[in-house]
Amino acid sequence: MTALILQGTNEVKGIVVIFPEDDDDIPLNADSFSRMKNLEIVTNKHGTLSGDTLNYLSNKLRAIEWNNCQLQYLPSNFHPTSDNCGRDLRYF
Repeated sequence: MTALILQGTNEVKGIVVIFPEDDDDIPLNADSFSRMKNLEIVTNKHGTLSGDTLNYLSNKLRAIEWNNCQLQYLPSNFHPTSDNCGRDLRYF
């Protein structure tokens, strides 16, 4: 069953997560990002990470919008290329 869930994560290019502001915290699994090698766009409104560490972000990221982000640092292996010079790192 796990193999079926993991199939296609290399195909994910964008994620949009929008939760109502007044809902209980709904945690996002930080490990999920480690399998998304081609992720280019992330929008997260009112979602929180499970834990306070994100160990991986795709170097192909061009835009990140993450309000109320609890991260103090971006992952040390996050080195976006110069091709991504138009990226929007709002809220980081």
